[in-house]
Amino acid sequence: RVERPGLLAPDDFAALLAAADLFLAPTADGVSTRRGSTMAALQHGVPVLATDGPLTDPVLRRTPALSLTAVGDRDAYAGAAAAFAADPERRRAAGRAGRDLYEREFDWPVIGGKLIAGLAAI
Repeated sequence: RVERPGLLAPDDFAALLAAADLFLAPTADGVSTRRGSTMAALQHGVPVLATDGPLTDPVLRRTPALSLTAVGDRDAYAGAAAAFAADPERRRAAGRAGRDLYEREFDWPVIGGKLIAGLAAI
């Protein structure tokens, strides 16, 4: 079943996301760290299937936390979604890897530490 709930309040979005088996992010320009809903999926340990395009951040290309297909390759994306849906262990592993990536690179204490270190270097 595919849910497309539209705009939600943050708590409602978090509850729906936490119950998801797979987060699909077929963006036209590629997944990036600027996509809040994708970052929330990583934070919640939900496996992510996204598109790789010109705006995809290198950190998202170098990790097993996301499964990527080329922007515009609909057949590859559909095949990857079907493969993910059929493989619960792969989804669990990707979800754990996503949560680990989020905690290592994007959690607020990490971002705050990088900001403070950058300001101290000025």
